[in-house]
Amino acid sequence: MMHTIPMYAQFETILGVLPGATDRDRVLIIKEVTPVRGVKLELRQQTFGEGVGWFTQVTLPLTPDQASELRCVLSLVTETKSVAQRAAERGLALVP
Repeated sequence: MMHTIPMYAQFETILGVLPGATDRDRVLIIKEVTPVRGVKLELRQQTFGEGVGWFTQVTLPLTPDQASELRCVLSLVTETKSVAQRAAERGLALVP
């Protein structure tokens, strides 16, 4: 028996949850897969409401190119932070 997936079918996976400024805010990193559009990533800013639960305030879709650029920028920030941490451990200061 052959199963078909409707053209409008959508599958989401939560890749990560980032804490927000308060315990009632968070950012979800979502991978969405659809038969027509393929794979896309989204960032969703959510707020918790009494009687409602978590609801999305803002959705920011990322193209594959944007996701790649974001990864590069974040890796630079991480590398810079680790260099700064290593310098601090040695009693050195980095010049901005």
